[in-house]
Amino acid sequence: MKNRITDLWFWPQDVQEAFVAIIILGTVGMLGLSIVSASNISQITGTVIYLPVEEGHTAVHVRPEGMPSSGEKDVLLINKDSLFNFKFNSRDIILRVKQGERYSFTCAGFRIPFLSMSKNILEVEKSVE
Repeated sequence: MKNRITDLWFWPQDVQEAFVAIIILGTVGMLGLSIVSASNISQITGTVIYLPVEEGHTAVHVRPEGMPSSGEKDVLLINKDSLFNFKFNSRDIILRVKQGERYSFTCAGFRIPFLSMSKNILEVEKSVE
């Protein structure tokens, strides 16, 4: 059939269908991962040990409470807008955070190193010591 949307003239029909299936499954998979990640809410309280100083920084390095000062268990949190969590104030949040101070971070997402995914900061409150 010449009028099919998947009719790429140089590929056999079975390769075209496999290609379309891979694209659809990949898109659905990434959308599903985003939705599941947005629903995984956690609370992290700790000291900010590194905050990039350049304009437009989006990452915060936090040492959670009770962890040794060796840096083995430091947590990298990102700060970006999130459609699924209705968060659109990433710049306001990062301006409130100061290096060396303790905060309580409400985060969404997972840490998946091989995908370079980190938890996303939703809210920040200064911790009382």
